[in-house]
Amino acid sequence: MLAQKKFSLSPKTINDATRLFSGLADLDFEPGYNDHMYFQYLSNNKNDISLLGAYHPEEIYSKYIVRVSEKGFTVIDHPSEVYGLPDTHECIDGNLPFRLVLDIDARQNPDSMNPKLPFLDKYKITRKDLLSRILIACADIIYSNLKHLVPLNAFTLTSSSNADKCSWHIIYPHTHFIDYRDLKGFVEKVANRIGKPYSEFIDIGLYKSRFSLRLLGSVKEDRVKRPAISSVEQGYRKLENYLVQPTSEIWLRTFSPEKLEKDEFQPIEDETALSKGAGFVTAKYKWLEVGSIKNGFINFQAKSYEACPICDIRHEKDQLYGFLRSDGRFILRCYRQKQYKPDHKRLTFGKASTLRGIIKPKNRSIQKIVDRVANAVAKPRSLVELPGKVINVKRLKDAPESYPDFLSSEKTTTLIRSSPVTWKTTTLREIIMALKSKVYDISSMPCYVWISYQKSLSNKSKAKLDELEASGFLICNYQNKLGDLSINEWDIIIVQVKSLFRIEFTARPFVAILDEANAIMHQMSSSTNARESENAMHDILISARHVLAMDAFANKSILAFLKIYRGEDICIIDNRYQPRIGSVGT
Repeated sequence: MLAQKKFSLSPKTINDATRLFSGLADLDFEPGYNDHMYFQYLSNNKNDISLLGAYHPEEIYSKYIVRVSEKGFTVIDHPSEVYGLPDTHECIDGNLPFRLVLDIDARQNPDSMNPKLPFLDKYKITRKDLLSRILIACADIIYSNLKHLVPLNAFTLTSSSNADKCSWHIIYPHTHFIDYRDLKGFVEKVANRIGKPYSEFIDIGLYKSRFSLRLLGSVKEDRVKRPAISSVEQGYRKLENYLVQPTSEIWLRTFSPEKLEKDEFQPIEDETALSKGAGFVTAKYKWLEVGSIKNGFINFQAKSYEACPICDIRHEKDQLYGFLRSDGRFILRCYRQKQYKPDHKRLTFGKASTLRGIIKPKNRSIQKIVDRVANAVAKPRSLVELPGKVINVKRLKDAPESYPDFLSSEKTTTLIRSSPVTWKTTTLREIIMALKSKVYDISSMPCYVWISYQKSLSNKSKAKLDELEASGFLICNYQNKLGDLSINEWDIIIVQVKSLFRIEFTARPFVAILDEANAIMHQMSSSTNARESENAMHDILISARHVLAMDAFANKSILAFLKIYRGEDICIIDNRYQPRIGSVGT
């Protein structure tokens, strides 16, 4: 127990703290496979209905919002419903009270992609030394500032570490901070207390109005988040013990000022004033046009593939949005600026009061969730118009002509936009299978370079192709092979964007498949080695005989991206069929 008021690293205290991080346990929970209604977006988005757009706050007040990789956002009553699902995160509203949580993320060795990142071996710091110092500082500051005596074993500790990475979450489950600003102030105090270089391994940038943390039992890149043995022995055997935002006692504001930050705002829902403000932006950046206007925000769409005026990055998606302040200024921001330019506040357009005189209050009608979801399904928001062939089929297997003739020697580029669960991947797999009967030997067919945007999707794609492998196709998952991936040696190569440089070209023709093209473009432009990824993608798209891009929300940005590498002759298939919510498919 830490009873002293001044920060002291006595040998006994250090030993007590160090023992708490020794070993991980498994809780006895069966994986949950409940059916849920998933939304691709959490908040306002021009492409689809969002979770927060479908529910009223009171409808989800006592529930949990989670994000499940590849599925989207959903609402659950208890974390056991999604226990064991891969890459599943608890979504936290930082403006509401939540538990003390610290995210410690430390590499053991230097990152080859970003050698400037700090790592433990550089400072000759052991993991237990780092973790014990942070834990002791937390308990000491709680006591000195809040007069709340906290035994070191009262914290719940979880980890998803491996030999390369030290990843721990420290949670105090017995009370809540009032909002993210106050907790961020507390964590900054912890960082100052332990000093550098230890403080460099605390993720202080985590705390925002909305953020997420991986749930217990969830796996990402073969790392499962598990509780410390010491926490389980202390009695923390329920999943709720490891949540960040359940209900509990709330501490008064202590570590941040009462006044809200200047950047806090309430969006003004006046479309006339918003449109006028957006005109300032489109007048300066003529490659931008107004997309959707919803809930006081304007989303801008790019007419050409240009660098973001805030981040200086060419985003694959339309990432710019704007809103009005009460003084009449129009503010332009980027969804990705916290990643690329965290210190960049905004771009401001118009003088104060320029638009203030025409801003009018807007009354919002309230609908029940059943009515809102029904309306969203009956009247889905239109996507940006794409020039091309329009079809309306429940399953793309009913329109196989939408796919290119992969045996043709003529170069082709095809973009397919089709809603989820319309069998984009299944149809492609069946087409490839059918081509086998048209050739003397599989090796005389082109190689298929199947590009996905993350490891979990690569594994999913591999599972879908098991039937092809059983019929004689040689399939390579880049995760299972070191070195170059030769097109001559494999019939299908499943690969992530960051590993495209490993593709070895030969005289054999190949097909480049961009599965979830939006996400692929994002990963290519946002990774720490964006330049290398872009060069590798350039080589792939220039050299491929056929390019097939598929995405449920394909837009003009994807089209512009393809034109850069493949020219203007692009076949566009726009499947307007809208499956009902709850449909299941591949």
